[in-house]
Amino acid sequence: MGSQSSTSAGSGSDDQLQQQIQTALKNEPTLANDNINVNVTATGIELSGTAATSKEKKAAESIAKSYSSNRKVTNHITVGSSSGMGSSSPSSNPPSSNQKPPQR
Repeated sequence: MGSQSSTSAGSGSDDQLQQQIQTALKNEPTLANDNINVNVTATGIELSGTAATSKEKKAAESIAKSYSSNRKVTNHITVGSSSGMGSSSPSSNPPSSNQKPPQR
């Protein structure tokens, strides 16, 4: 891919690689609302957390693979919103059934 001018252009440490992948995931607009964690080891990259759709899960994996060189990418991301658990009714507009006109 393109050669980006970064200060540590090389294989650097696991921590640097982890930061690079997390930054890339945050900069990807389709993944902005997802909660994805990255763990880099000497032999692999693990992804965990949640993504809204399977397409977003695959996008996160693809981004991680672009940084992986010879490391194995393991994708443990679950699909489905973790923040939307509970009832499916919208909670932004509470019911206004008990509004009464002011009495004098």
